[in-house]
Amino acid sequence: PYRDQIRMTRVEASMAQGPVWARSQGSSMIKQEEFCMQIDAHMDFSDNFDSLMMEAWAKADNEYAILSSYVNDMNTMPFHGPGKKGVNGVFEVPHLCMVLFHGAGGMPRNWGTKCARHLSQPKLTNAVWGAGLSFSKCHAEKKVPDDIHLPKIFDGEEFSRAARFWTYGYDIYTPHRAYIFHDYK
Repeated sequence: PYRDQIRMTRVEASMAQGPVWARSQGSSMIKQEEFCMQIDAHMDFSDNFDSLMMEAWAKADNEYAILSSYVNDMNTMPFHGPGKKGVNGVFEVPHLCMVLFHGAGGMPRNWGTKCARHLSQPKLTNAVWGAGLSFSKCHAEKKVPDDIHLPKIFDGEEFSRAARFWTYGYDIYTPHRAYIFHDYK
């Protein structure tokens, strides 16, 4: 029933130029949407995740907030969402905070997360952005689009985008709750 809300660009595999290039294609299709979300393909969602993400974004109380992280594993999904209490009664969310400066080709890359527990609102990060989840007002995607000039880049993508968001005045926050889940298998 929502087919009219879907925009798609088909690309032959031989013409593809990697994840940053593909994400730039998606950013170029934004019209008048208020919120934008970038995720990986292999994800699942809590009921009403869209409204919950907008509420979480509002808790940052910052027009230039970007909620970003590597998200919880899909097997934790039954423990999260409205009326739930988290795994073993503890709300834990991955908090991006580690960067390696010797990824593939010597490029910097996010290395991992620590757990943030029982956050009452999104937590301001040290400007580490994750491509697995990025949720913000669409002006962030329009002002700081993915760099189309980074063909076939994987390591270095997140570090570059984080730096570019920061130079445009955006702040990156860890979401305080898990509403989107990743199939890491």
